[in-house]
Amino acid sequence: MKLLPTPFLSLAFLGLLISCRGSDTLPSQTKTLHGTADIHFLSDAERIDVAQAMGVLSVVVTMGEERMASPFCSAIRISPHHILSAAHCYQEGDELIFDTHYLVAEGEQQNFRFVRAGSEVRLSFQGLFDSSYQPVLNEAQKVLGAPRYLDRKHDFVIWELEENRQGQALSLAKIADLKEAKGLKLYSYPNSQPLAVSEACSFLRTESETEILHNCDSLNGSSGGLLVDAHGLAVALHSQGLGRNSWDHFQAKGYFEEENSFPNRAIPFATIRDQLRVQDPQLWNQIFSAQQASVL
Repeated sequence: MKLLPTPFLSLAFLGLLISCRGSDTLPSQTKTLHGTADIHFLSDAERIDVAQAMGVLSVVVTMGEERMASPFCSAIRISPHHILSAAHCYQEGDELIFDTHYLVAEGEQQNFRFVRAGSEVRLSFQGLFDSSYQPVLNEAQKVLGAPRYLDRKHDFVIWELEENRQGQALSLAKIADLKEAKGLKLYSYPNSQPLAVSEACSFLRTESETEILHNCDSLNGSSGGLLVDAHGLAVALHSQGLGRNSWDHFQAKGYFEEENSFPNRAIPFATIRDQLRVQDPQLWNQIFSAQQASVL
């Protein structure tokens, strides 16, 4: 049975409450929570370096005789058979798949709009998908049901994949020094749309050794996204954005809420690495060993 793509269907709305009432198209360069939108969708040719480790998490749902994939979170391959995402993306009982082929077609990178949905503003890709995006059972990788490691406190989860496939993986042993990291980019699947990068953003402040705040544009689906610095080194796992892109506020003020009042949160990879080393050294050794054969 085919597993059909449903790129605009999303069963899990994480962080923001989106209404289905009406929609008005807004310019693609409208202001977002953190200023003018700096979002760029990636084609396969542009998915280089660390971006090759990105994949979308989809929940498999059955509608009649069809089995559909509903994208809802971002995830990062950290070994040929392990992926990393935000812990709040885990819901017991979900059947999940991990797919690295959810991309726009070449030349379609800027073909998107921000759409009014009730009192909120959402991102909507309106172009063509890459022809390689065929999430059928023999292409997407099945995620084993129970997480291999779940940390609700720090909001990260590690799953095993049903089969071991060679693919570029992000090394948790090769990460940026937070004290020296300058500039940020966020790779994610905003609003469950294809892989995109949010650029021209930066740290706001470091809340603690286990959490940083940043101002990269993020939306539903960005949870589990990858933050890198200007040198392309991995910095942190995007956890959540607390802001609401209020249409009413934008109409009245001409801008959305201040970034310092509604920052994005992320978990430094150093925290994830250190937690694994202490709490589950066996898993850390498995991941580290596997990364030697497939690493970015």
